[in-house]
Amino acid sequence: MNAFVSGQQNKLASPFSTKIDLQVSTIERSRESFADEVLCPALEVEPGIDRLSAMLQAGFSYAERNSFLKDFFFATTPAVLDDYPEPVRDHIRQLIFSWQKALAAEIHKAWEMGQLDTVKHPVQLTADFQAFVQAWRMGH
Repeated sequence: MNAFVSGQQNKLASPFSTKIDLQVSTIERSRESFADEVLCPALEVEPGIDRLSAMLQAGFSYAERNSFLKDFFFATTPAVLDDYPEPVRDHIRQLIFSWQKALAAEIHKAWEMGQLDTVKHPVQLTADFQAFVQAWRMGH
């Protein structure tokens, strides 16, 4: 059985020259799927609080169905990333940054439009949101 499993793993990895290439390809496929299912539909919603809400609802729903992305897109800590080789770590960091940047942009837009009833600056709201997501992730 071990020989069979080992042979199957070699067949799976054969299109990729290294394990790192396979990991990077997996991350890129996840990014594409996330964009298709979360970000693109949100772009069809009015900017501001409605788009932010659509992004969050779709993002949480997607994360519930995809544990890989729940860990990485939503609230990965730098210590977790340090366990990965540099190319993989760089791709994951870029994905996290892109997601956080999109959220920050919509928080800022909603704040500018007067849709968020708060005295906090959008940067602080984004940091608060990330803390909330970290707590959510720990509970799931």
